[in-house]
Amino acid sequence: MKKMTRTIIAVVTILVFALTSSAAFAADGAGLKSGPAAVAKSYTVKSTGQVNAKTLAYVSTSKPGYVTKSFPAEDYDVFYTYTVGVKTSGKLFFDAIAGNGNSGYVKVVVGTRGSESGTISYSTNYGSLAPGQSKMGIGGIDVTAGKTYLIGFSSTYAGTAKVRGYVYSYKNNRFLKAGKMMLSSGYKGSSTSAVRYKIKPTKSGYITVALKEYGYSDTSGDVQLLNKKKKAVSDKLWYYTGSSGYKAVFGVKKGVTYYLKVTDTCGSYGNCYKYSVKYKVTKSPIRKNTKKNKSVKLKRKGSWKKCVVLANNKTGNQWYKFKVTKKRTTIIKVDAKNVKSGTLEASVYRGKKKIGSTQTLYNGQVNPLKVTYSTTYGKANRGTYYLKIHKSKKATGQYKIKYLK
Repeated sequence: MKKMTRTIIAVVTILVFALTSSAAFAADGAGLKSGPAAVAKSYTVKSTGQVNAKTLAYVSTSKPGYVTKSFPAEDYDVFYTYTVGVKTSGKLFFDAIAGNGNSGYVKVVVGTRGSESGTISYSTNYGSLAPGQSKMGIGGIDVTAGKTYLIGFSSTYAGTAKVRGYVYSYKNNRFLKAGKMMLSSGYKGSSTSAVRYKIKPTKSGYITVALKEYGYSDTSGDVQLLNKKKKAVSDKLWYYTGSSGYKAVFGVKKGVTYYLKVTDTCGSYGNCYKYSVKYKVTKSPIRKNTKKNKSVKLKRKGSWKKCVVLANNKTGNQWYKFKVTKKRTTIIKVDAKNVKSGTLEASVYRGKKKIGSTQTLYNGQVNPLKVTYSTTYGKANRGTYYLKIHKSKKATGQYKIKYLK
């Protein structure tokens, strides 16, 4: 009797996630959507100075210098103020430092001049400064270019305070250079404001986008890549500084215009209105192996083959081939940890026949893909094999593939 041979394909996908506790962050972020409580109150204004409120383009270079104000001891309802000239629309913040000579706390407010020239009305955050204390980010009110606003200081003890005003703009479509940090407000009024940034990568590869609230460590927000027509070509990715698993990565092409759309940014309780955005480009090849007869050859125990998955809202395939010279355990490793948006699917072929089931490589995975094909479990027969990587519409980033053994 003729001996029958049964062919077995075993495909094992090993998925490793680095999970961190999210309970603390969830509790912190729960109260960030509502914005500050509205306060309407008027105070007597004693005198005014002048501070220019400057838009911050980059953290390291654009903060205006401090100016110093002296004031005598007064009741807390009498304020000595700066008049702040605003050059761009956005959220007005200021840094304040109480002089060491103050023996009591200094109260600070920010607002607008009331109907009477001797009053200041405000509906925003305020705070108190201990002697010698510095506090960044007091304020957070919507301001309009060309108008003036007031920052007021009051103390029951005579002293001084230093202040500088600056505006985090929520202007759309500002051009963002790779490697530079741009600051924005994620809130307009008390509602979330989506902000778009225009980018034009100088090399093909993948970009990694980072958000950071200036002066604080934990920041989160949604990041999405748009094409030049401002249409989404990726999923909306949640970025969080507290976990390496929540990053924003996109595949891009040199010289093509894209937009980064940032929404729902959150940080600390008192400073959730402002954040910085920055991206870098890592060069990586865009392979044109879209047909089986153009398959990229994988050499046994060779180097990684890297491939950019472009953000273009299209499906597509990448083909690879490898030879097994004698019956042995055969492992092809696919690392898709830099594909955060969409999914990839891996299918193994021998000749024209697909063998085994298609395996889905989920977005953001670290996923070594172990492939064996054999008449004896775990060992592949001699011959030529093909591996097809299929991308979903929103798949973008970079994956790596290697013929281990």
